[in-house]
Amino acid sequence: MVEVSTNGLRFHELDLEEKDRTMAKPKELFANAPSQSFAAVLPMEAYAGIYHHVAYGDFEFKLRTYEESGYRHPLKEADPSDFVLYGEPEYLHSNVVLHHVSGEHWLVEENLFGKVQDVPNSYSKAKFEIGLDGKVEAVKIVLEPSLEGEAAWAIYSRVK
Repeated sequence: MVEVSTNGLRFHELDLEEKDRTMAKPKELFANAPSQSFAAVLPMEAYAGIYHHVAYGDFEFKLRTYEESGYRHPLKEADPSDFVLYGEPEYLHSNVVLHHVSGEHWLVEENLFGKVQDVPNSYSKAKFEIGLDGKVEAVKIVLEPSLEGEAAWAIYSRVK
């Protein structure tokens, strides 16, 4: 069985299996998430901005539609908002797409720039922190999944 994507790439059965694994990632990484997702506390555009980590540098997230994020994505089928946060961190040769899961919890998808297909390279988790003033103060991203507990999370403070 072969399916042709909108950008001309061909997906064979193994690629379709990868699509199924991609669709399962939110449940795998967020096993305790409610079946009905809670909306984010703030409007989507409030999460866009520049964040800084002392070791990893700056990271700018921009609000984009799935189409603007550059490729056809299987998670779009499960996301009613049609928006993602898109970023290109200084420390990676990749882009990162954050998909809203529930509340302040987001699925982090990393795609290497050299990869020429619609299947992401890796997934992890992110959580935004809202301050007492009702504005985003930071985003925590699991960058070291082999570490346990809080050591796995990198905290990026919002600078703009």
